[in-house]
Amino acid sequence: MKKIWQISSQINKGLKNKFPKINPVVLQILFNRDIKTKKEIEKFLFPNYKSGLYSPFLFRDMKKAVNRIVRAVKNKERVVICTDSDTDGATAGALMFKTLKKIGVKDLDIYSAEREKQYGLSEEIIKKQLDLKTNLIITCDSGISDYNEIKKAQKQGIDVIVTDHHVEPLKLPPAFAILNPKVENDDYPFKHLAGVGVAFKLAQALLSDKRLKIKNNKAIEKWLLDLVAIGTIVDHMPIIDENRNLVHFGLIVLNQTSNLGLRKLFKNINLTLGSIKGEDLAFRVGPRLNVPGRIGYSNESLNLLLDNDPLSVDKKVERLEMLNKKRQDLVKEYLKKIVKKIGKNPKDNILVVEDNLESGLLGLIAMRLVEKYNRPSIVLSPKEKNVKGSGRAAKGFNFLQVLKNINKEYFFDLGGHKRALGFTLKPEFLKVFKKELRKTEKFLFKKEKPKLKIDIEMDLGDIDWSLIEGLDSLRPFGVHNPKPLFATKNLSLSNFTKVGKNGNHNKLLVRDENSGDFSKMIYFSSSKVMKDYKKGDKVDIAYRLGTNIWNGQKEIQMTVVDIKKS
Repeated sequence: MKKIWQISSQINKGLKNKFPKINPVVLQILFNRDIKTKKEIEKFLFPNYKSGLYSPFLFRDMKKAVNRIVRAVKNKERVVICTDSDTDGATAGALMFKTLKKIGVKDLDIYSAEREKQYGLSEEIIKKQLDLKTNLIITCDSGISDYNEIKKAQKQGIDVIVTDHHVEPLKLPPAFAILNPKVENDDYPFKHLAGVGVAFKLAQALLSDKRLKIKNNKAIEKWLLDLVAIGTIVDHMPIIDENRNLVHFGLIVLNQTSNLGLRKLFKNINLTLGSIKGEDLAFRVGPRLNVPGRIGYSNESLNLLLDNDPLSVDKKVERLEMLNKKRQDLVKEYLKKIVKKIGKNPKDNILVVEDNLESGLLGLIAMRLVEKYNRPSIVLSPKEKNVKGSGRAAKGFNFLQVLKNINKEYFFDLGGHKRALGFTLKPEFLKVFKKELRKTEKFLFKKEKPKLKIDIEMDLGDIDWSLIEGLDSLRPFGVHNPKPLFATKNLSLSNFTKVGKNGNHNKLLVRDENSGDFSKMIYFSSSKVMKDYKKGDKVDIAYRLGTNIWNGQKEIQMTVVDIKKS
C-alpha cells in the first residue's frame, strides 16, 4: 500500500543561529520531537543519572512496600515473586529476584505466569503458596487486574505487593501495597515506566534502606540497568523523560554485562559487547526472549537470565533459538491460513478472526494483519472453557474507546491500552461480543492511508561522518524518539541488483542530480516493489542512516524505507 509522505516543517535560520554548536540536521530532528528550548535540548542530549531519575518514594505505597519487605528479611519469611512471561516480565522478575537475594531474603522463589492458562496470578498459584506457607507475594509486570486472587491471598494471610504498569482496572485489587504509575491517585510523575522500570524503582528504594545495611548499594543498583534497558525497549515504552535516562545508562551497563545468559545469547546471534544498540534489543534479542511465553514455555527466558552455569546456559540459548524458529514457522502458517480466509479486500473496518491458535501468538498475528490491511485487528482463539483474544490498533483507532462500549461482564480478564488489547472472554458471550464490536466500528475508526513522517529532506552530499556522529547523540531510539527518517528527491536510479539468499532484497546505486553524488543503498524485502522500476528512473527515496562493517571497514549505510517515482 502506497504511503503518504509528510515532510516536517523546516526550522528557521533564527533557531539555527541560536544553537550554532548543534548540527542543523540534529537540531531539526529535536524540533520535530518537540524539543525546542535550551533546557529541553540539554536534558535530551546529555542524560544525567542523578538528576534524570525520580525518587522511588514518590510512589504512593513505596514506603509501605519497603517496610513490609524489610520485615520479611528480618523475620526470615518466605517470599515469592510472580511475574509475566514476556521479556518485560522476565527482566522484571530477574531484577527483583537478584535484588531480594542481595538484601538478604533467604527463602525465595519465583514463578512466571502460564499465558495459556491466565495472565498474572491464578487461584492455583495462591493455593500452592498457602500450602507452602508463603508470607509475601510480589508481582512483577502483572497483578493490577487480579482482584479475586489477591483478595483470597490477603484474606488467608499472604500479603501481596503489586508492581505493575498496566492500565488501572475498574476495581483495584485489595493488595497490601500497589506500585503502578498508571493508578489514578498515585502521584508518581512519570507514567510510562515498563514493568521492569517499576520493579527497578522498588529495587532502588530497598537498596537505599539504611536498616538493610547494603554495601556498595549504588553500584549494585546500576548493575541492574541492563535488564531495565531490555524490558523497556522490547515492551515498546516511550523513550522519553525517565525512560531515556534508564535506557541510556542501561545500554552502557549492557555492553559490559556480567549476566552469563545475556552474554551467551548475544554471542549466539553475533552481537558484540561494546557495540549493542537499542534496535538490536528490539529486533534481535526481544523476539528470542519473548518467544517461550508465547508458545507455552513460560519460565525459559527467566531461567536464562538467572542461570550462572555455563553448560546449562548454552543449552538454554540453543533452546531459545529452536523455539524462535518454531514461532516463526507457526506465525507464517497461521497467517497464510487467516489471510486466505479474510481475502484481499475485506469490507469490515475492524478485522475479527477466530481460529484454534497458540494464545501467545495472537498479538503477533494481529500486528501482522494491521500491517497488511491497515486496520485494527482482533484475533480470537476459542477453547473449551474460555476464548483468548488479542488486538492491535491501526492509526486513528483507540481500543480504550471500544472498551467503554462493551460490557465488562463478558470477560474473565481484560487489559490493554490505546494500541493493544489482551483479554480472556467467557465463551457464552463470544457472539454478543462480536456483535457489539461491530456496532462500535463505524464511528470509532476512519481508515486512513499509511503515513510516513519525514524528518528532513536533503541532498546526498550532506551525508558525512559528522552527521552520523550527531545522530548518535539522539540515541537511544524507540517509541516517541524514532530513528530519524530522511528523504532525497529526484534521484537517478543508476542500477539495482538482487541480493540475499532468495533474492528478496535489492542493492541500489543512485545519483543525486543536485549534488552529483553517487550513493549505495540497501532495500530489504523489496523484490515485489522493485518490479515496477527500471534503470534510469527518476525516484524519490525515504531512508534511514546507520553504519555497517564490511570486510573490516566501517561505512555509512543507507537503508531504504520507501521509494516512489519522482
